[in-house]
Amino acid sequence: MAKQTQRHLRLIALLVLLGVLIWYRVPVGAWAAQEWGNARDSLARADTSYLVAAFCAFLSALLLGFHRWHVLLRAQELPVSLGDTVRLGFVGFVSSLFAPGSVTGDVLKAAFIAREQKRRTAAIATIIADRLLALYGLFLLASVMGIIFREEVWPLQRLRTILIIIWTIASIGTAGLIVLFVLPLPLELLNRMVARIPGIGRLMVELMRALEQFRNRRLSVAYAIVIGLVGHVGFVLSFYFCALALDGPTPPWQMHFVIIPVGMVLQAVPLAPGANLGVSEVIMSRLYVWLGPEYVKGLTVSLTQRAVTWLVGLVGLIWYIPLRQRMKRLQAEMKAAAAAAEAAPTRPVTTVVDPVPQESPA
Repeated sequence: MAKQTQRHLRLIALLVLLGVLIWYRVPVGAWAAQEWGNARDSLARADTSYLVAAFCAFLSALLLGFHRWHVLLRAQELPVSLGDTVRLGFVGFVSSLFAPGSVTGDVLKAAFIAREQKRRTAAIATIIADRLLALYGLFLLASVMGIIFREEVWPLQRLRTILIIIWTIASIGTAGLIVLFVLPLPLELLNRMVARIPGIGRLMVELMRALEQFRNRRLSVAYAIVIGLVGHVGFVLSFYFCALALDGPTPPWQMHFVIIPVGMVLQAVPLAPGANLGVSEVIMSRLYVWLGPEYVKGLTVSLTQRAVTWLVGLVGLIWYIPLRQRMKRLQAEMKAAAAAAEAAPTRPVTTVVDPVPQESPA
């Protein structure tokens, strides 16, 4: 009865969330109706060649992200092939299309890989490191582009404020990486300190071991950061190609390298189901308007990018469905093994005492 009640409560919560989304997304009023009408007309006249380029750029960037995670897995010396990494990566990506925020997909990836690896904490540590390096790469890319094109961005007050925040976060992230991977750390002392933390001491010690392993493979971590930067370029280009595919004034490509990373960071925060469906579109629409009042197609571009993301998700279903079935079989086998272990009669414990050696007579 308790499980059934929980399912009913989850269903009610889902319906409430869907109702909120419908309330904000359904054309209410003349302004919203006009915006959605313009979006439908613009999508009907979209340039297919740019949409194909956007799809290829997004898929390539996503595969580079999977490769980055594989580099971190190999740095921990975990026996995971590149093919399995791609499969698990697509599992996380496809699930994030329906869950709140892109970070939610990491939880499912962690659940899958933890069941297949003996060093579960090290495997989960690679997912945490992959997400942190990805976010750092976003801020680093926006920071570098903001410095290169500062003359174009600086006159815009709101973007200037955003750029200062990006520079601050990127500086903090760089300082953190220097402390973790360049400066000497008293790891033994830190292990003793974290081991005393009640409840999570053992987990923290294992995470510290994973950090030590990453410190021993600094080149792999640096390579993962470079891969992340190249992948983020692909994501930005995908959004830019979607903008070029639609009618109306398009902001310069330089500006996209400043505003798109900001939107991607906010998209990672779990705010609404469906990878922040509706929320991301509003954010990108506002960022477009901040670039200039003539850039009014931010909502349509975001919807087009969403469609491209779903098409890539269909490719991911090729790996997602078989792996999901495989996971269900593993869970059934584990439950059967646990039930058999509980039903098995306990055997008496026999203590074997080693004989005391006798001294030889003199």
